[in-house]
Order: sequence, then C-alpha cells, then structure tokens
Amino acid sequence: MAVQQAEVSLPPRVRRLLRSPFFWAALFGIITIPAVRPFLRHVPDAPAVRGKIPAFSLTDQAGAPFGSEQLGGKVWVAGFFCTRCREPGDSMTRAMFKLQERFAQHGTPVMLVSFSVDPTRDTASRIQEYAAKHTVDPARWRLLTGSADAMKKVAVQGFDRFRSDRSSHASRRRLAIVDGQGGMRGFYGLDESGLDEIFHRSRHVLRDTKGLH
Repeated sequence: MAVQQAEVSLPPRVRRLLRSPFFWAALFGIITIPAVRPFLRHVPDAPAVRGKIPAFSLTDQAGAPFGSEQLGGKVWVAGFFCTRCREPGDSMTRAMFKLQERFAQHGTPVMLVSFSVDPTRDTASRIQEYAAKHTVDPARWRLLTGSADAMKKVAVQGFDRFRSDRSSHASRRRLAIVDGQGGMRGFYGLDESGLDEIFHRSRHVLRDTKGLH
C-alpha cells in the first residue's frame, strides 16, 4: 500500500516513464557499458620485427659505457642528434623530450637513445652540456657518441638498412622503436601524430615482449 501511495504521489509523466521498458533498458545500458568497455576494447598487435640491430657499445653523456648490453630486455626509441646542428637535430631532440615527458607521466618503462651524427665534435663533455641544456633525464634518455666508425656502423648497419628511402637525408628525420632483443619495430614521424603513434606502439611492444598491459 505504501509503494502504491508513493507512486500515486509522483507526477503522471514520471509514472509513465518508470513503467516504460525502454527507460529501464536505457538505464541498464548506462550502468553496464562503462563497466564492460575495457573488455571490448581492441588493442592492436605490436608492429612486426623487421630485423635486428647489430650490437654496439658507445659512450653516454656521463662518459660511461652504454650500449646493447645495457639496453637488453628494454624497449627503446632511437633517434639522432648533433650538438652543433640546428636541424634536423633540434627537431629530433625536441621530439625526444616530449616523449620523455609523456613516458614519465604515464610511468611507461621505455628508454630513449639518441646517437650523434657528428662524433668528432660531439665528445662526452660536449653532449653532457647539450643534455643539461635540453633537460635530459639520464634515467630515461641517453645521448651516445663514439668513434666515427662505430657511429657509422650503428647508423648504416643498424638503422639505414631498414629504411624505405636510404638515399634521402629526410629518411633520418624519423624515430625508431626497438624491442628488448634489439629487434627493429618501425619508423615514425616527428609530428604530433607520429609521436602519439610512437607512444602507443611502444606500449604495444612492451606488452608483446614482456607481458605488460
């Protein structure tokens, strides 16, 4: 009787709404869809391995040895830089800085590795100054230099052979994703859409190689 009296006290329009099966179906959808959405989301497969980067051992901005051994088991993003060059070096460094901030914000364990294209001038002390200028976090980002032969080997045998346009300097104005076993996973642009793709694709590679979500 109390329930009937409460219903009678409601406006006619509200009573009709509560008796409608469409109202209850819509309410059910509003409540349940957000709960099941994570289970329905499609997560793309990680990009396929194109080949393997040859092992390397170089020197980082602190003057310490750094190379394939230290990167073993880690997903990393690779790019190039030059302390004396304005472009494309600065564009790549700015792009890497944005990735550094975004990976840190989301707690994503992806390393950033920048290789010098001017190792004769880019000594460890010079790149240390360059790193400080560009707010490089050594826990996430290493700037590497070495002998001319060692750097050429990394650039040509390590990355250029996987590029679609090896003859164009513009082909080096892209960042690469490398998995924890040194497998090349692809190249991406420096614009916002390219960086967004790097962020998500690198997480897919993490999931693929380490079972992280």
